[in-house]
Amino acid sequence: MSLNKAIEHGKEKRNPVVSPDSWCRNNGGCFRCLSNRIHGTRKRELIAEEKLKEAEAEMNCKEKCARKKRKTIYTERLLLREMTGDDFADYFNHLIEADEVLFQYGMEPPEEQLEEFVIMFPEVLYYSIVEKVSGKTVGYMEIFEENDNLGFYIFKEFRRMGYCSEALAGFARAYLSGEMTGRAHKTIVAETLYQNTASIKLLEKAGFRREEVGCRFSFSEEGDFLNQINLIRYVLPE
Repeated sequence: MSLNKAIEHGKEKRNPVVSPDSWCRNNGGCFRCLSNRIHGTRKRELIAEEKLKEAEAEMNCKEKCARKKRKTIYTERLLLREMTGDDFADYFNHLIEADEVLFQYGMEPPEEQLEEFVIMFPEVLYYSIVEKVSGKTVGYMEIFEENDNLGFYIFKEFRRMGYCSEALAGFARAYLSGEMTGRAHKTIVAETLYQNTASIKLLEKAGFRREEVGCRFSFSEEGDFLNQINLIRYVLPE
C-alpha cells in the first residue's frame, strides 16, 4: 500500500505527499522548495533577533551595574552624590533666579528654548555637592566621560568658603582613580569663560594647566550668527 493510500484509509496520520514539479530539483524553484527556504530563513532570523535581544539585555545590565558602582564621594566638609532629575531642575532654577545662565553657559537662550537646557544626558556624570552638616546642596559638578570635560557651579550663598576647591579635589581623585566609574582616566579637561577670573584662579590652584585660548560661535537654526563665546581651555596633567 502506498503512503498516500495508507493516509487515505486512516492507517497513517501524516499529510499526503505532494510531488514537486517534474522540472524541480533539490532546492529548486517550485512553491514547495521556496516555502521551505522562506521558512528556514525566517527561523534563522528569529533566532538571530532573540540572540540580539539577549545581548542588548546583557549590555543594559552591565551599564546598570556600572551605574551602581558610582559611589558617593566624601571630603572633609562635603559629600558628592549622584544627581537626580529633581536636583538638576533645582540647579537650573537657581541659575535663572541668580541671573547666571549667561555666566555659566556663555549665552542666554530665549525663554522658549530654556527647556532644551534642562536635559540630563546619559553619557554625562552629574553630581550634587552637599554640605555634610546641614544637608544643603551647595552646587554641582559634571563630567562628560567621552572627552573628560568638566563642569561645575557653586550657588552664590556658598561661595568664598572653599567648597568648590574641596569638591574639585575629591571629584578629580575619584574620577582619575576609577573609584567613580570603575574605570581609571588619565586627565580632566575644563573650559571656562575668558572673563571668569574666579574659575580661572580655582583651576590653576587645583593644578590645571592652561592649554589654549579660543572662541566658540553659535548660530540660529536659520544659520544667523547669534554670539561669540571666548574660552580658555585647561587640562589637569597626569
